[in-house]
Amino acid sequence: MKLKVLVIAALTALTFTACNDTTDYIGSSLINNSDLLFVTDSSFQTYTQSIKAGRVLARNSSGYVGKVKDPETGAYITGDYMIQFYALPNPGFIQKDSIRSIASDGGVKPAHTYMNLYFEDYYGDSLAPMKLKVMELNKPVPEGVNYYSDFDPEAAGFVKEDGLTLEKAYTVQDMTLCDSSRTANKGMKGITISLDNKKYVHDGITYPDFGTYLMRTYYAHPEYFKTSKTFLNHVFPGFYIKYESGIGAMAKIEISQIYMEQLTDTIVPVSHTSTVNGQSVTTTKDTLEYITTGAYLYGTDEVLQTNKITNDVNTIDKLIADPSCSYLKTPAGIFTEVTLPINEIMTKHENDSINSAKLVLTRINSTSDSKFKLGIPQSLLIIPEDSLQSFFEKDELINYKTSFSASFNSSSNTYTFNNIAGLITDMYKKRNQSADYNKAVIVPVTISTTTRNNTTYITRVVNDMSLSSTKLVGGRDHPNKLTVIYSRFKK
Repeated sequence: MKLKVLVIAALTALTFTACNDTTDYIGSSLINNSDLLFVTDSSFQTYTQSIKAGRVLARNSSGYVGKVKDPETGAYITGDYMIQFYALPNPGFIQKDSIRSIASDGGVKPAHTYMNLYFEDYYGDSLAPMKLKVMELNKPVPEGVNYYSDFDPEAAGFVKEDGLTLEKAYTVQDMTLCDSSRTANKGMKGITISLDNKKYVHDGITYPDFGTYLMRTYYAHPEYFKTSKTFLNHVFPGFYIKYESGIGAMAKIEISQIYMEQLTDTIVPVSHTSTVNGQSVTTTKDTLEYITTGAYLYGTDEVLQTNKITNDVNTIDKLIADPSCSYLKTPAGIFTEVTLPINEIMTKHENDSINSAKLVLTRINSTSDSKFKLGIPQSLLIIPEDSLQSFFEKDELINYKTSFSASFNSSSNTYTFNNIAGLITDMYKKRNQSADYNKAVIVPVTISTTTRNNTTYITRVVNDMSLSSTKLVGGRDHPNKLTVIYSRFKK
């Protein structure tokens, strides 16, 4: 029996060669004539089609803001972003009596308050004029809930009707910087929004601006800043950052920050040298100078962030109707559905073992000459269609039984699922449970890994929320080939 296992394992590593149900005697030198292994390989046609992704579970720590047009498909994509802020027990506020910036009401205030939306990556034209709107939330968006890519905080009643509302016109490349500053800032870029220019009302009290409210609340109730929960419920629940106008750029926000600049003073010795009676004399005098320090609040993984993605429905519907190929489009755009010929695969092979089932999907190169083309999906998941939603909701990992992954090979321009035998076997067992038992979905995903003792382990699989788009050979008019290798022992 051990010998049989070894032979089967060796066969799994064989190179696939189509031979249309021919039978070879493999391993005759290893086993005797009374225990020959019959090996068969067959090829089958599989049909694919584009399907609308609809909403997807969005577990991402970054947020998209803006609107772009996919040059390849002509589809528009819009991104809006909800951010909450993480409070530290000491955000960096200095002693109250040291603050030298005083408001018109005689109380302390920050010298300036900004919200910075930092990003490294963006899509589209860095010089495209864009505009966003910042809206204050009226209550925290609850934790412990699955939020999908269509979650709209405004429609769900989380935006404060009479709350702080700001608009910001910007370009991804900050044209207010001089050339030297822009060159020095090639890494992390940012959209800066002033929070100084509007009075802020909370619980019937009017403050000179939003930063003043945060500062004075800290001095009055430092206990509110001890945990994120107390901060969100007693101080500030967050902002909804919504695309307002412009087409051409989408920023991928990695860090959200509220920065409060504090003005204080310090005694600095200043030396002055003069000539007296032909001699150089240096005198030192204490001088009062103002310095600035910062207090910070950050949007981090410790607090909830959500992203609302809006795709161009009309264009998506046209792409789905195209029978000449199938599409993959993220985020929350288009998946590819594959129908596997399960009954045909298993006919006359009910008692055989499926050693391997290989499916290769070939990418069709984009014909667009735009320099703003979207990326190519790098990792794909194949999974039974009826298991798709639960896979992400339960935060499952690829198990190589009913779920498998494939990576983009730029040399061959393909995605290869090397062995989905387990998927075929599982579908065959469930053939009487559903009319769609033979349908699987191919989904772009982001796969996180860790390496221990030179072994790489998958730690998380989530929907790919990057902006990507590609066409695949297939569609209803062009079937793909599935190669299957069977084996059985002659007794």
